[in-house]
Amino acid sequence: MIVPIGQALLVVDGDVRRDLASRAAAADDFGHIVHHMPEAVVRPGSDGDLASVLRWAARNGRRVAPQGRRHSVFGRGQAAGGVAVDMRGRCAVHSVQRDWVVMDAGATWRQVLAATLPQGLAPATLPDYLDLTVGGTVSVGGVGATTSPGVCRATPSASWRLSPAEG
Repeated sequence: MIVPIGQALLVVDGDVRRDLASRAAAADDFGHIVHHMPEAVVRPGSDGDLASVLRWAARNGRRVAPQGRRHSVFGRGQAAGGVAVDMRGRCAVHSVQRDWVVMDAGATWRQVLAATLPQGLAPATLPDYLDLTVGGTVSVGGVGATTSPGVCRATPSASWRLSPAEG
């Protein structure tokens, strides 16, 4: 899909939404206090789409905000005038091993448990709300209101596939 945003073209395999309802949803979060409207919402069809969005944003000086369940507050997960990336469709749990799980950033802790519990396994620590995304939890350091002292949900992360700002 090729979509003009401002003076530049964004090319992705997935879906790009520019309608007011999609953009307004991406401009809201758990706190419902701050609202920064993006120019578009991308639902990536591939990992390559994430790199394309990052390249586009770097070339055009725009913000990018990956979003899962939009459980952040004060607009921290919003992209004023940029692109919000709806990660909920990137939610597969690819494999479960005795000491690691391979999953997409949009996978929720509930989905991780659904994949691990049948094998008698579970993460060492979990958030109190299982419908948060793993990527969102890690992006805030794995720490929340119910985190036990000395336990961080981000520390078990052994590897990441990352895209640099230039895509």
